[in-house]
Amino acid sequence: REQAFVSSLAAAGLAIGVGRACAEGRVKTCGCGRVAREPPSADFKWGGCSDDVGYGVKAAKAFSSEPFDRHKFRADESVRLHRHNSRAGWRV
Repeated sequence: REQAFVSSLAAAGLAIGVGRACAEGRVKTCGCGRVAREPPSADFKWGGCSDDVGYGVKAAKAFSSEPFDRHKFRADESVRLHRHNSRAGWRV
């Protein structure tokens, strides 16, 4: 259980970290997060980009799943557990 918790935290942390780096302009292949669909109110003040968590999750999935996708034992229980724990973290 402890390993599952640590794995899901690591996956979530990686996704958030990449998303924040996108918003700060430190990653060239992404940018700000989603823009609001409705126009802002009159008293709205721009606070900068929101974190691009969607891109962060995609990058985290590619980074943490890729070694296991190449693994010759894809049905191995430890590989399935890692994938499950990572998915739990990406949903957080």
